Amino acid sequence: MLLLGLKINIIFNKDCNEAIKDIEQYMNSIKYKNYLAFIDPYHMEIWWKSMEKLLSFEYGDIMIVLQAKLIVRTIGTYLHSRSLSHGKKIQRFLGEENHNIIEQLRTEESVKKYYINKIYKYRKFIVDIEIKSGKRDPYRYYLIFATRRENPPWKNYIMKMKKFVEIFSGDLVETSIDYITGKAQRLYY
Repeated sequence: MLLLGLKINIIFNKDCNEAIKDIEQYMNSIKYKNYLAFIDPYHMEIWWKSMEKLLSFEYGDIMIVLQAKLIVRTIGTYLHSRSLSHGKKIQRFLGEENHNIIEQLRTEESVKKYYINKIYKYRKFIVDIEIKSGKRDPYRYYLIFATRRENPPWKNYIMKMKKFVEIFSGDLVETSIDYITGKAQRLYY
């Protein structure tokens, strides 16, 4: 955050769903507000009501990691077992009480679209970037960038970044490390 030419760093060492109250109090205490929030939950630790609070600050952008595959797995476990703990986690994360809607979220794509549509209520420009590994240890997640400006001047840079990141997989990183350590003779991508 930049305030009158000063960089302000404040760390709240607590659960993000509790810290959002402190963040709101701090944001309300300053005159000129602007922020970039990077949210990297492992799974579904950030509740939708916390996201809504963060998104309600008019000036600011977010980048959030969405582990859609883990969320789908948790939804599948919940639908199979009707576990109250899984159900409550899902409801808090999605901000969704309607079980019929939750039952429809059976694929990564449907979870991603649902979550992005909720963010659209607060931010007009949203880009999801697929981050994936290679063949050795497969994983996939999404980095969602959202800003309030419908056509931001940095749109082309974001779209170039999306294209660049999505072209490569974790195999390229592993191959590069093998090359640096002398395990590989050439770099391939």
